[in-house]
Amino acid sequence: MHIPLKHQSLMIDDELFDLSHLDAFGCKIVGRGVTGGDIPVVIKFSTHVFSDRATHGKRRDLQDHGGTWRTFCSERYSVSLLLPAIMCRFVEDDSYTSISQ
Repeated sequence: MHIPLKHQSLMIDDELFDLSHLDAFGCKIVGRGVTGGDIPVVIKFSTHVFSDRATHGKRRDLQDHGGTWRTFCSERYSVSLLLPAIMCRFVEDDSYTSISQ
């Protein structure tokens, strides 16, 4: 399985959590390509940014892209709302980045 391009909303204890802010998006590193062009970057988020691994006795809310059960985490979800802007800023500022396979 691959990291998803889109995230469906998640219902937890009768509350609906919108995950669309974690849908994949593109931005670019301006002028840093081999010939001085822009380098396009696609940013995708895994389920770990809004959930914990479901350990024994924990609620199983969803499976990650590898099939591991995970438990929704409201603290991680709150921070995840900031991630798209943070990551785009890292890329646009040409901060140190790495490629994940």
